[in-house]
Amino acid sequence: MSLKPIKPQWSSIAGNEKSFRRSRVGALFLEFAPRIDAGTSPAPGALSTGPSYDWANGKGSFALNLAEIGSVIELQAGEQASFRRKYSMADEDAVARIQFDQTGESMIEKQLDIMPTRDAGK
Repeated sequence: MSLKPIKPQWSSIAGNEKSFRRSRVGALFLEFAPRIDAGTSPAPGALSTGPSYDWANGKGSFALNLAEIGSVIELQAGEQASFRRKYSMADEDAVARIQFDQTGESMIEKQLDIMPTRDAGK
C-alpha cells in the first residue's frame, strides 16, 4: 500500500487578494497493488529483499477525506469502516464493477472496507 497526501487548493476571492476560499479539499490517496507470486525469481543480479508488488498492473486506488481519515483512526479491533465512491467512466481509476445510471451513462463504483485486527501494531 502507498499513501500520498493531496493538499487542499485555495483561490483568491475576486476583488480581494487577501481573502481566499478553498477550491478543492485535501485528501489522503491510498494505492494498493497485488503481490507478485512468491515463486517468481528476481531479475538477474537483483537482490531479493522480501515481497514484491506489481505496481504497473492491477493497481487500485481510493481517496479518503479528513473526516474519513478520522473515522479510520478511531476504529477499535473488530470494528469496521466502509467507504463508497461512484465515478463516471471519464475518470481514470476504473478498478471496480461497472454500472449504468438512469441516464445510461456508465459508472464505476468502488468500495473500501477497513477492519483492524486484534494484534494490529504488535
